[in-house]
Amino acid sequence: AQASRPDLAISDGHLNIVFALERDKRAQVMLLRVKLDDPQLKSGLQPLDEKEKRAQRYKKPEDRVVGKIERVSTEYGKHSQPRIACAKVGCFTSWDDEKAGALGAFVDPSKGQAIWHKEFARQGSRPAVASAPWGAGVAWFEGGRVKVAAINRDGVQEGSVVGRVGGLQPYPAIVPDTEAGQWY
Repeated sequence: AQASRPDLAISDGHLNIVFALERDKRAQVMLLRVKLDDPQLKSGLQPLDEKEKRAQRYKKPEDRVVGKIERVSTEYGKHSQPRIACAKVGCFTSWDDEKAGALGAFVDPSKGQAIWHKEFARQGSRPAVASAPWGAGVAWFEGGRVKVAAINRDGVQEGSVVGRVGGLQPYPAIVPDTEAGQWY
């Protein structure tokens, strides 16, 4: 197994880390959620004792993590660079899949699990999320254009075209304005 491309946000007393987990040539987007006061966050996992090491030799090794790990994407695919941003209502993640477009998910702040995940742009790529005191927004590329939309507990709203792009681009940056509902 290989974990790569992490992104993190702090919310509701938890460190929330999304990443791509690749195992057996299959990848999923995962969320690792750790309480900020968890003693293992500072010290790390304790090494296995001899009895545990012997038991691991004869069975498939189990993942060992600090905190709680949850799957965000339900499908295996070629997921690239997951992103996360947390607002008052919860955390939002976004990623793209070469076979599915741009996807997003809502993570419940009290349970730490994905309530929904949806494809919001069939031809979309490189989505990025950001939060503000009044909500969250997502930006992505689609058909040579830069699009921006609000994202909330119910899903991603209809996107607005805010610019044009050509060629291979880095991920868009999205930041809130001082007025509610305004994004740069």
